[in-house]
Amino acid sequence: MKKIVFACSILLLTMKTSFAQEATNVQDWVLIENQVGYRVEYRYADCLNPQSGMDKREVYLKFTNLTNKEMTLNWEYDVSYDGKCINCDGDNDEMKFTIVIPPNSSVEGTCGDNNANNLTIFAEFLNIDGVRKMTSFHVKNIFLAK
Repeated sequence: MKKIVFACSILLLTMKTSFAQEATNVQDWVLIENQVGYRVEYRYADCLNPQSGMDKREVYLKFTNLTNKEMTLNWEYDVSYDGKCINCDGDNDEMKFTIVIPPNSSVEGTCGDNNANNLTIFAEFLNIDGVRKMTSFHVKNIFLAK
């Protein structure tokens, strides 16, 4: 029985390690907007995924609630790849988001989160040539939900 438990433990540890993604070349946070009650920032980082072989550069967004109450923010972004803008006219509902932030805390995109909170923007692949690359992005229309 001990051998089975040990074997299962090794298997789980190996699986966790093999699916691990690592953020490298992480830049400092850059302020997008600082309002009474909240702050919005971004940073670039490289997200390396040895399991899939797809290493990419991503933009991570960070929303900080500076109040003692839960906060709901609405926001959207546009992004350009190789000079072609997506959502510059603001008509793409897939680029509009709502996020709930607990009191006095932050939520942010991270490497390997599969964009669970819509806080990660794909910039470019690092190890695949001939694929579009981000040329710019803008987080816009940030406002408190009522």
